[in-house]
Amino acid sequence: FLACSELAPLAKTGGLADVSSALSSYFDAAGHDLRVLMPYYASLQTAGLEIEIVPELQDLELELDGSTVNYWIVRARSESGGADIYLLQCPELFGGEELYGGDDEHLRFILLSRAAIEMCQKTSFAPDIFHSHDWHTALIPLYLKSTYAWDRLFRNTRSVLTIHNIGYQGVFGTEILEQAGLSESTGMLDQDDLQGGRVNFLKTGVIHADLLTTVSPTYAREIMEPQYGMGLEGKLRDREGLVAGILNGVDYAEWSPESDPLIPFPYSVDDLSGKRKNKQALMEEMG
Repeated sequence: FLACSELAPLAKTGGLADVSSALSSYFDAAGHDLRVLMPYYASLQTAGLEIEIVPELQDLELELDGSTVNYWIVRARSESGGADIYLLQCPELFGGEELYGGDDEHLRFILLSRAAIEMCQKTSFAPDIFHSHDWHTALIPLYLKSTYAWDRLFRNTRSVLTIHNIGYQGVFGTEILEQAGLSESTGMLDQDDLQGGRVNFLKTGVIHADLLTTVSPTYAREIMEPQYGMGLEGKLRDREGLVAGILNGVDYAEWSPESDPLIPFPYSVDDLSGKRKNKQALMEEMG
C-alpha cells in the first residue's frame, strides 16, 4: 500500500510525485497487488482517467477532536493502464487549489494517513507493506502501533518510510494531538518535542517505521550529519542499521529520446546524430 501526497502526472510539485508514480508502475508491472492512495485535490489533473465508485468506500467519516469529517474514496483507472489509483475526496479539506499550506494542513494529512489504514479495513485488504512518503504520511507507522494496533488485519504488516526531502518535516503545536487521535499515545512521541510544545510528523515516522529509505546512498549518509540532517540526524543515527539509500532512477518508458514528442529529432544509443540536430534547433529557437 503506497500512501502519498502527490503522484505524477495527477498532482506534482517535485520529485516525490515522479518517484511515487514510477514505483507504482514498477510494482504493478511486477505483479504485486498494489493500492495507491492520494488526495483528490481540486487542481487534480484527471484527463485520461476513468473514475469508479467503490461502494464500501463511500459515506465514510472520521472523528477529529470532536469534529466529524466526512470523506469518500474513488478508484481511478488510466486509459493507458497501470496500477489503480485511489483518490481521497474531502472537499472540506482538499477543496483548495494549493497542495500544501494553510491552517488546516495538519488535518489534511492526518486524514490521508488514517484514511489509508481505514481503506484497508473497509476492503479487508491486509498489505504486506505500508509505504509512506515524506512527512505527509509519516504518522502511519505510529498509527499501526497505537490507534490501530488492535486490528489483527495488520498483524503481519510492516512499514517503510521514504525521505525525499528532509527539510520539510511537518511540525505543529501539541494542540493537534487530540485532532490526530494521539492524546493517549504521547509516550510514543519524542519527549523533547512534547516538552517544547510541538509534534514533528517526519521525526515520528523515523522513530516508528520498520525501515527507512531515502533517495540515494550518498543522501542516506549525509542526513546522519548535522549539516544535512536538519535536526533529525540523532534519531537517524539511532536507527542507522535500518536506513537504506536507494538511488532514484529514471522511468525509461517516459524519458526516452527515441519516443520523446518534445524534441524535434529522436535519437538512440545506436544513432546519436539527433543530439547534434536538437542542439542546433535549440540554438536557433533561442537566437
